[in-house]
Amino acid sequence: MSSAEKSRAIIVLGMHRSGTSALSRTINLLGIDLGNDFYQGPVNPRGYWEHEPVMRINDELLKQFLGFWTSPDPLPADWLNHNITLEAKEKLLEILRRDFGESPLWGLKDPRLCVLLPLYLSIFDELNVEPMFLHCIRNPVDVALSLQKRDQTEVEFSLVLWLRYVCEAFYHSYPYRNAFVSFDSLLSDWKASVTSIEKQLGHSWPNDIESSSASIEQYIEPSLRAFSNVDNALEGEGDIFEWITESYSLLLKVILY
Repeated sequence: MSSAEKSRAIIVLGMHRSGTSALSRTINLLGIDLGNDFYQGPVNPRGYWEHEPVMRINDELLKQFLGFWTSPDPLPADWLNHNITLEAKEKLLEILRRDFGESPLWGLKDPRLCVLLPLYLSIFDELNVEPMFLHCIRNPVDVALSLQKRDQTEVEFSLVLWLRYVCEAFYHSYPYRNAFVSFDSLLSDWKASVTSIEKQLGHSWPNDIESSSASIEQYIEPSLRAFSNVDNALEGEGDIFEWITESYSLLLKVILY
């Protein structure tokens, strides 16, 4: 691939425990190159489908500035120009050139990207990459319950994190090409979901949907959804619950549009 030719990257965005792993594996089976060096964690035996070197750098950046990804605090105003960020950027440029430099259509998934997206936009610009953003949306109550089981995180705190991650992902990706899918829709009718994504992005999957069907159906199964808040109820008092309820309602309208 010539240096003047733009490649495209599908960036999967979503809060932790929102179904981004299932979505990433699905588009991987449809031909999106996610690399080969995947993070293998104990909680998700079916795979996270995160490029581990990239994820490690993202995690370390958040630790350096905020202590951990669970911090609800904003990044410092000057974080993009900080030496820590500039050093991380050089490492990321080297990794992405090495692993995706010859790939015309590739992808990345890491929930931390929601917060770190301004850094990656500058990286994509330097690499001459056209990013497309794929948002995976899940009921925030289901997300919070899943985090409570995995990390013993308070439900109310997880709801705040959900709002922070989703809002940052939308804000920073808004000027670019975006697609939206709900985790519930992906599990209930993955073919309709990937067809919708294809139309939203205006880009065909490298692999035919029907020919990929057996592999995807083997991967997509009900056990991927540990919690399902069928009535979409968000219970609680105060402004934060109103903001979350309103935000999730708006997201559903975007997905169903």
